[in-house]
Amino acid sequence: LVATTGVDGATRVWDLRQPAQVWSVRSQASASCLDCKASSHHLAIGRVDGQIAMLDIRTQKELPGFDVRVPLGLQAHPRSLSFSPCGMTLSVGCVGGELLMRDINQP
Repeated sequence: LVATTGVDGATRVWDLRQPAQVWSVRSQASASCLDCKASSHHLAIGRVDGQIAMLDIRTQKELPGFDVRVPLGLQAHPRSLSFSPCGMTLSVGCVGGELLMRDINQP
């Protein structure tokens, strides 16, 4: 599977064996980055409004996300995402140089 996202707010998941789009999710806000951790079945999407959306790639259901502006301030906007090797920690790099590391199981 491959995931893509962009300024139209759509995140699409593709199966390259077919090749075909498997599913998609849309948001009002443009997406700026994403990361996927296949072993933990998580897809994280960073949006320009500061929101980090989390999805389960097996069930295509939205999981609890978070807003980077809450701990970092209103000027924080995600620029890059990276799951840890274990898949339980998500690092969020922001436009202003801020770095947030978050346990994805924490509310």
